[in-house]
Amino acid sequence: MAFYTGPSLSPLEIIPMTADQTFTPSSIVLQDVTELVKAIGVDEIWAFELFCLVDSGLVPDIKVGFASPAGATIDGRVSYDDPALAPKTLNFDESSVITLRSSGAGVPHPSAIYTGIITNGGTAGDLQIQAAQGTSDPSDTKLLKGSYLKMVKLV
Repeated sequence: MAFYTGPSLSPLEIIPMTADQTFTPSSIVLQDVTELVKAIGVDEIWAFELFCLVDSGLVPDIKVGFASPAGATIDGRVSYDDPALAPKTLNFDESSVITLRSSGAGVPHPSAIYTGIITNGGTAGDLQIQAAQGTSDPSDTKLLKGSYLKMVKLV
């Protein structure tokens, strides 16, 4: 019994972080996460999953956003365990920046999972994951090795 009758999907692409990336106290403006980037062609549609392993103090937390080609739209949800408010699920789009609360330095926060669809328009470019400290703080905030971006081309 066939459930999907559309065109065959592309193979799953996994883009892993092979090293930690640190966001210092001066890093409150979003900056590119060096390893988490994927080229998107004209009129392509991709499903994605972003898994974040975070180490941050209680004050700075981490904020995560997306840079995408001009005219692209993103529609998705993020699920994570907020240490003060229990599990949360939020919707996001291409302009959203979501701050993930931390459990404290040395306590990796492994449960931030973003899932979504990026629909590109007439301009090729990159889906670039970005991050920064949520609040300037003397302690470093890190996106840890083992975080990854999974991508499947739908169209």
